[in-house]
Amino acid sequence: MKKTIDTRGLPYPQPVVETKKALQEGDFTMLEVIVDNEISSRNVSRFATNSGFRVIAVEQIDENFRILIEADSEQSDILKEEKSGSGDFPGLVDKFKSKKIVISSDRLGSGDEELGKKLLQSFLYALTETSIQPSMLIFLNSGVKFCSLESGIIDILKKIQERGVEILVCSTSLDYYQMTGKLKIGKISNLFDITRQLLDTGEILSI
Repeated sequence: MKKTIDTRGLPYPQPVVETKKALQEGDFTMLEVIVDNEISSRNVSRFATNSGFRVIAVEQIDENFRILIEADSEQSDILKEEKSGSGDFPGLVDKFKSKKIVISSDRLGSGDEELGKKLLQSFLYALTETSIQPSMLIFLNSGVKFCSLESGIIDILKKIQERGVEILVCSTSLDYYQMTGKLKIGKISNLFDITRQLLDTGEILSI
């Protein structure tokens, strides 16, 4: 039985996330993934291959791409275990429970501003779709803008928070950008408490 998922119109990394969900569920002999750009086609194909599945074909049809992935019940079971956090990486899951991520900008990396914002949003979205979770997100400088905008990013941060991740937002940064009264998510914290959190036990990832 062939199963088809249409991810056209979805921003990165959602085509990969939807592919992963379908592969986890299994119950098909062939998975057909439809995407609307070559980059998503490559990302989906790479994810399937790296996850142990065989990509049968990648076809371009007009402006869209069609990826055919062969079913593998053993690999589907491995992905299910990874989703529950009981797979081959329990030590990695436990290690990340003590990791704190510092977000000090409203974009990821240097270069194009719009691209940087999309990349950071995609990074945060990816946190909602993996069993590996940090213990805390700390927003500083222009990073606080993500906590005060009424946009899709707030929904993403709410999902992260619901999974037990604490969100701290720098009060000095909120004051500087005149956003104190516009905070939509997270706990306002001062630099003394943030410094204490950063110097406390646990690893720090700064992006």
